[in-house]
Amino acid sequence: MFGAFLPSLKCMSLIILIPLSSFLISLSLLPLIGYDHKRLLEIFCILVTLIIYPLVKPLSIPKHYVYPLLGVIVIGILSIQNAISIRYALIESITFLGLIYFSLHSSSEWKYNQIIIIALASLFLCVLITSTSYLSSYLAYITTSSKFSIHDFFPGFENTRFFNQLQIWLIPLLGSIIIYCNSNSKYNRYHAVIYFFSIIWWGMLFTSNSRGAILAELVSITIIGLYFQKKANVYLKTTAKLMIYGLALHSLLFFVVPEYLIKDVSGPPTSEIIRSDTHVRIFLWTKSIDSILESPILGIGPMHYAWLDNTESPNQHDKLTIQPLHPHNSILQWASEWGLISLFIITGFIILGLTKWCRHVNSIFNTNSGHFIFSISLTHSIISSITYSFVSGILVMPASHIAGAIVISLILFLYN
Repeated sequence: MFGAFLPSLKCMSLIILIPLSSFLISLSLLPLIGYDHKRLLEIFCILVTLIIYPLVKPLSIPKHYVYPLLGVIVIGILSIQNAISIRYALIESITFLGLIYFSLHSSSEWKYNQIIIIALASLFLCVLITSTSYLSSYLAYITTSSKFSIHDFFPGFENTRFFNQLQIWLIPLLGSIIIYCNSNSKYNRYHAVIYFFSIIWWGMLFTSNSRGAILAELVSITIIGLYFQKKANVYLKTTAKLMIYGLALHSLLFFVVPEYLIKDVSGPPTSEIIRSDTHVRIFLWTKSIDSILESPILGIGPMHYAWLDNTESPNQHDKLTIQPLHPHNSILQWASEWGLISLFIITGFIILGLTKWCRHVNSIFNTNSGHFIFSISLTHSIISSITYSFVSGILVMPASHIAGAIVISLILFLYN
């Protein structure tokens, strides 16, 4: 009865993707937006998805997805009962389920060219804005006597690590786009521009001084090289060149120029909040293990690691009060908040899904080279993000939530 009044699925997909894309762009375009406001933007986008999608097309979930999802939902509901604040636990649960719902439901809609154009434009704008901010901050760094922190080069983010958690999902896609533009005469004119900004983004990764993100990239590239071997050579060579040029750019900007060309620079950027010591992180992991032992089956409740009491740093020289917002480890966080049963279900689901996906990518090598290269970049994205989640808060931050949901949506589309 109401079908005649509903817009087409393509139109609704555009309505949903535009705020999601705008969200990614706003992270770098509006540095005055605080973390809480970014979280509200994420929740708004999820609510739009949850309200609009069911009106247009019912969700059809493959049978092998149903039971693991039901298991996680049931355990999540029981885990909420353990939470100090049921309201916050419920918000966190709905957020994760909403992201899963978006990935599953939107995966069939990448067939529309308009959606691909908007997604690519959003990715490029995000890269362009963050790169421009980075270079502008660098110009101020070498022309003023002010003391700079690493965070000053990433003005759209309260902490540089928040940028890394977005970047780790998106930076592998740039390599496949470069390869596609280089092999397609229609888009060859964009090749140099995309290559230039891709080098800047890799340079930004090294400037951020994130050992975890760099290690995650190297681990992911190694796994891809070992599994796909010569099939992935084109992608791996392109990515390796971008990494090397990015490292060279970082070295030029922060070592060669200050040392030999402009000697009155105030000194190298300080790390400030980013600590080189690991004892604080180990302490946070210990708190997670204590929480797991306290409630191993159902956990202490979604989002409730952040409700643990503040504690003095175990290192007496620090004189720090540690607020355990998250443990910088996805496995420990999920186990402590959702319980070990939920962790086993999620882990098994991810391993099985990743195995099937890699077999699928291997099987399409001889059928569609463009499809294969892009699939390799998505594999790089998901493996590096999972690896980085073991030492970071990628499971927590709104930017990585949205970027991850889009990447997983693309994987499901190409797989099906």
